[in-house]
This record gives sequence, C-alpha cells and structure tokens, in this order.
Amino acid sequence: MLTRTDKKLNWLKKTTTLFAVIFVVVFLFYPVANSLAADPVFQGPQEQTDIYGLQPVADTIALTQMDIRLVIARIIRAVLGLLGIIAICIVLYAGFIIMTSGGNEEKVTYGKRILINGVIGLIIILSAFAIVSFVINALAKIYGLNMGGRVSRTPIIRTFDGSGALGRVVKDHYPFRDQKDVARNTSIVVTFAQPISPASVIINSNNTCWRDDGSSEPLKIVGGGTGCLKVDNVAVPYYGDCFTPDGQVFNQNTDCDTLVTSSVQIYETLKGELDPIPVIEAVALASYEDGAQKNVYSLVFKPINFLGSDTTNISYTVVLSDNIMKKPIAGDDEISVFDGYLENYYEWLFETGTEFDFDPPYVERVYPSSDPNKPGYRNSVLQIYFNEPIDPTVAQGYFSSTSIFNNIVVDSSSTLDIKGEWKLSNGYTIAEFLSADECGLNSCGEIMFCLPVGCPEEDETCSESYEVLARTAELLNNPDVPFGARLFTGIYDLAGNALNGNEDTETVRTAEGQPTSTVANEIRNDDEAPDNYWWNFLIGNKKDKSAPYIEYITPSIDQGNISELALVNIRFSELMWARTVRDYVGLDEYEANHCYQIKGNDVCLKDLWFASRITVSSTSGEEKTIIDVNHREFGPNDTDLYYFPKIFSQIKDANQNCFYPGRGPGLNEDSETTECNVVYDKDGIMLSQTGCVADMPNSDATRDTGCMTTYPVSTTVGNIPECINEIKNNIVSPMSE
Repeated sequence: MLTRTDKKLNWLKKTTTLFAVIFVVVFLFYPVANSLAADPVFQGPQEQTDIYGLQPVADTIALTQMDIRLVIARIIRAVLGLLGIIAICIVLYAGFIIMTSGGNEEKVTYGKRILINGVIGLIIILSAFAIVSFVINALAKIYGLNMGGRVSRTPIIRTFDGSGALGRVVKDHYPFRDQKDVARNTSIVVTFAQPISPASVIINSNNTCWRDDGSSEPLKIVGGGTGCLKVDNVAVPYYGDCFTPDGQVFNQNTDCDTLVTSSVQIYETLKGELDPIPVIEAVALASYEDGAQKNVYSLVFKPINFLGSDTTNISYTVVLSDNIMKKPIAGDDEISVFDGYLENYYEWLFETGTEFDFDPPYVERVYPSSDPNKPGYRNSVLQIYFNEPIDPTVAQGYFSSTSIFNNIVVDSSSTLDIKGEWKLSNGYTIAEFLSADECGLNSCGEIMFCLPVGCPEEDETCSESYEVLARTAELLNNPDVPFGARLFTGIYDLAGNALNGNEDTETVRTAEGQPTSTVANEIRNDDEAPDNYWWNFLIGNKKDKSAPYIEYITPSIDQGNISELALVNIRFSELMWARTVRDYVGLDEYEANHCYQIKGNDVCLKDLWFASRITVSSTSGEEKTIIDVNHREFGPNDTDLYYFPKIFSQIKDANQNCFYPGRGPGLNEDSETTECNVVYDKDGIMLSQTGCVADMPNSDATRDTGCMTTYPVSTTVGNIPECINEIKNNIVSPMSE
C-alpha cells in the first residue's frame, strides 16, 4: 500500500523525468541549431559536403554522417514511439481481461486498474512525444535544422578546388587521385611539367655537394668544400640524395635529405582541421634528368614512418604549395610553379589499406621485340613496360659506357659507343631510352635520334644485334621482406621491392638477388641470371618514316549524354612514345570555369584536371597504343558543358614520327563517326585513306589539323587554337541559359 507521501513522490519522479527529457533535448539541439544560424559561406567541395567533419570517418568505417545530437534526437523519438506501442498493447490487454472476465468482479477490477494505468502511461508518452517534437521542430524552423539529418542551406556546388593543376603544372603523381587500398609502405612521387628548384622542396640534411669533376656521385662538404663544384666560391649543394660515411651502416632516415614540409604537406585527412596540421616527415629524393642540365622534374618522398594502420583504411591528403619554385633561368628570380595559373596550389587525396606490399615488380613487354624476323628501326625508342610503378630515382638517368647510372644497360655485339637517356612515364610504369645520336629530322622538323649500327648508312641490308639489361637491386636479406631492396643499387618499385626479372609464378617467388657484374656498364654472361631482366633484338639500318594516325575514338564526335566519368579513349595506328603522350594530349572544357550565382556571388568551377594512361593492344601481330584520358567528372553540378580532346602534333610514335598531319576519324553521310585507315609507302608518303578526316593533304600548313564536329565548319584547319575557336560558338556549342 502506498501512502499519500509515496504517491506524491512517485508523481514527482514521473514529472521530473518528463521535464528532464525536455531539458536534455533543448540542451542538445539548441547549440546545433544556433551553430547553423550563420549564413553559410561557400568555400569549396570539402566544406560544403562535410558539414561537421564526419565525412572522412563515414567513408572509412561506414558510419552515418549525421551529427551525434541529431542521432540522439532520433533515438528519443524511436524510444517514445516504442513505449507508445507498449502502452497501447497494455490498454488492449486490459480490455481483453475485462471482456473475458465472465462477470468475475475481481477480474473486472484488475482489468480496470490495468486500463487506467495504461491510459495514464499513454497520455504521458504522447505528451512527452508532442513536447519533444514541438521543441525540435520549432528550433528547426528557426535555425534551419531538420530531423532528416540534412541542413536547409545554400545548394552544394562542387568547384573541385585545388585539382586544376593536374595536366598542366603537375604532369603525374603516385598514388593517383582518390586511389584506394594503397600499400602502407609506399613512396609518394610527383612529376612537374617544368624543371623545379630542388632547394624549394628539399633540405640538404646530409650536407653534400656536387663534385667538381662532373660526377653525379655526392660529396660530403668538409671545411671550405674541397672537391665540391662551386659558384662564387660557395659549394653547390646536392639536393635529394643519400650519403653514408665510410665504415658506417646505411640509415635512410639519417643519411638522406628531407622534405620541406611547408612546400609539400602530407597529412591524415581527418587531421587537416587541426592547427597546426600534423604533417608527415619524409625523406626527399630527386631524379636528375637531361644529362648535364641536371633538371629535376620528379621527386620521391619516403615517409619516415609507415603510412596507415593495420586495422583500418586511412585517408591522406597531399598539398603542393606555391613555395615550390621553377628552376631559375640565369640572372632571373625564382618564381612559383603555379605562377600565372588560376590556383596557386595542387591537392589530392588517396587512401591506404591495411596491408604492406611485398610483391616484386616484373616486366610485361618490351619494344623492339626479340623476333629476329622483325628488326627494329634505327630511330626506335627502346621501351620496357613494367607491371607497376617503378621508383624514378633508380630507373631514370643518362647512360653511356662511363656513366654512373647503370641500372638499365644498353649494349651491342659490336661494342658501339651507345649513349642516351632512360626516362619513366605512364604513371612510372614505362621506361624509355632515347639515343643521343642525331640522325635527321622528322615530319615536324624536329631532330630525330638513332641507335648506332656498325655499317654504312646506305647499306639497308645490314643490322646490329642489341641487348638491354634491367638490373635488379641488391637484397636486404630480410626473410620477412624477401625482395626488399637496398637503395639505389638497382631497379625496385615504390614499395622498395627489387625487380623479379624471371617473373616467378605468384605461388612460388624466389628472390635470387643481383648477380655480381664484372663490368657495370656492359652486359656479361653472369648478368644474364635471375633476377635481372634482359632481352636481345636486332636494329636494322633503316628509319621508319610513317606518321601515326588516330584510328578510333570514344566518345564519338558530338556524342551527347556522356556519363560523368566516361573515359576519353583514343586508339592510335601503332605503338606511341609514352613520354610524348603524357605531354601532348589535352582536354578542354567549355564553358571554362563556368560560374554559378550563389546569393549574389559568382562561384566558379576550377580548371579541368586530366591525365593520360596508355595500354597496348595486340591484334594480328600488330601492337597499337590505346590512350585513356582520366579527368575530373564531366558536367558537374548537373551542368551541360562541352569537351574538346586535343592531340598535338608533337605527340610521337615509338620511332619518333610526329602526329603530322593530324589524321583521324571522320564522319559518314549519316554524321556517324568512322574508323580511320591510312596506307603509306616506304618513304612515309600517304597512298590512300578511308574513313578519315576529309581532304587532309600530306603537307599544307593551313590545313594540317583535323577539326571534327557534325556542324558545317572546316574539317581541316591550320592549328588547334584555330579549331577550338571554330567550335566555341553559340551555333556549334550553344550554352543553355
């Protein structure tokens, strides 16, 4: 039996609980609504789509992106709804007892008591639900909060801030944009379009200099810099190297130069809002190119500590700032690599998985082939296609019989004086060698370079036997990392795995390591052993003069309703020089930097980013290059825009013939895109063409560029800008209002 005091106390408890619920709701949601009261300012895609900074977490571990206070409110509503259902069930149960009492007064009384308690409980629950809903909805109406988890605010307009430099200032990088499941032991690589000043990115932590004898081996600066190359009596620092003093064990983290973190920031994306941002420290290495010019285009960053986690995927952001400077021309001041562009930085994200990469790289194909019935041409560019990205600091360099670089060796049966340079491209998966011996001009009037042959030039029947050796790296002899490579000793991938030259099967991989070579810049019998890779081929005493042309394209000419991420696909008539594909394929967006009106202010798209990747198709014994142009999504924000792929004449085939004139698919009578086919004679003169751009002459500077649209404009013009001007008009490319 309850006393009056007990009943009053029980009523007070219920009342207090009810008002406590109301108080908690107001306390939780008033700050949320108040924080949303300010008018949102557009800052870019990250700020608009990640209101509370939860999106990276949600993407990683599949949580809701709704604010936690909104989640609590929805839970309260759900609980009150469940209690209401229970109260209704109690009322129904009471009615059942009364209806089945059979006149039993005791059961009727018991049923009435349950009914009264159930109704009272239901009234309390409904009242609480009504009060909670009223408070939340009132706040939502005033401050723009709604219980769907979305915010009533300015429409989201994605502008793709920080991405437009790819394809212009930045030519390539690894990991690529938004790449997933990246190995935790990866290096990060960036390649610029122009030579940069390495001092703006790298700290000369090991205090080394360039030698005054012209060697590319670094020298420790001691005293006044004895033995160092000097300018104005000051030793010239060697940026982006490693140096281990004699008698000491190599330690990457102490013997190598380090990254200037104000120029290149690498950090966990979720920590990007912290002040200061906790950036990742890294070793910074430079790949020097163009022989004596010592130009730096590519940089390799090796994090001091492994990236990622062994339990969850982690997103990383890389920011290239305007502190990165171009290589100064003599007497000029340094200027930023972003000078003259819409944005003064470049930014991209990638995500590490939970695993390390211990799989070695291997060679997938080579050019010229080993087929003795198909000798290569003197003007061939030697090509090695790897199955994954290779570290450019060990696969690029000037090669000669006396060069320091000998990780990839070119040799001949006649011990000819072979010299030239190896360079990487296509996402660091293709190594290409261009000879340094000039041998005439191509159809664009540019110098061609030929591999030497040991016979008179007029004797086209002779040939020279060549061999190329890709030297694997020395092993660390760590059983846990069987292909682990010692730095700079040979070819390895971006996770530090040495080349698997004999391409062991996936189930049985044996790390044989690097055999001892008696002559570093020649190929001897003991070099032809696992895990080196080598192949032999013939070079005939002929030059190929047939210009490449485009056989097939997708999307087709003036095709509409293209998906946002549709690849631009270009199939050439033969193998192409990968380095030129990277530099001379472009993609324009029209209207460029399209703007949207947001509360009276212009919010504009940033430049369209793009990057080309190539694959090789083999049909009936013919190898042809297929170019896939990756890009920022087409028609963002549901906007109808036009896109103009551009292939410049400087793009060349694997025999250095330029894309001139610009022949490619045309249109048939039904305005459908056709497949182009051209027949040349032995001197590279066109004999016939079918399905190509109409009326394309062999040589006419005013009509050497194909310009294709289904609208009645000139199909052959003088250059690409002239073509772009023709199709950027309101008749050919009308812009919707």
